[in-house]
Amino acid sequence: MADIETVNKANTGNGVLREKVDDYKKSHPESLPELDYAFFLRSISKVNDSSPVKIARNAFNDKREWIPGTKTYNVSGVFLSEDNNVTFVMSGSEHCTTADALLDELEKINKKLPLKNVPIMIQIDHETTVQATDLYAHSLVTEAWAGMPADFVLCYNQEKKQPQHQQPAADQSAAE
Repeated sequence: MADIETVNKANTGNGVLREKVDDYKKSHPESLPELDYAFFLRSISKVNDSSPVKIARNAFNDKREWIPGTKTYNVSGVFLSEDNNVTFVMSGSEHCTTADALLDELEKINKKLPLKNVPIMIQIDHETTVQATDLYAHSLVTEAWAGMPADFVLCYNQEKKQPQHQQPAADQSAAE
């Protein structure tokens, strides 16, 4: 069993390593590829066929790291919209679409798609569709997950709506 001094040294070493990684990222800003349909197809072809495809909102912090505990939603389907966007349907149901099943659906879409570099959209509900901004998969980040079924997550950013303050009942009746 490690003593407290050994644990503290290890934690300090991790802190130093983290600082070095952060310094490197600041001095070498990466130019991220734009998330379009062609990039999505290349990425999904690298994951395990049984990997579940998910959707997440506001999943990254300022350092472009996944925020632990981010809620994910299942994909219930995909379709080609009237304006030729590939649109994934977000669902709160238990049914999870796998990468393999999704690729089968995308083959049908590919035959109708005039271009490969089209935006990827996410249909949140019947009234709301947003553009996907990021893609995350453990298997794309580290080789340790290669070949294992791990979540393949489409991400989008959306500001949280501020709750509107209601007037107390006495104020409402006075206003009327």
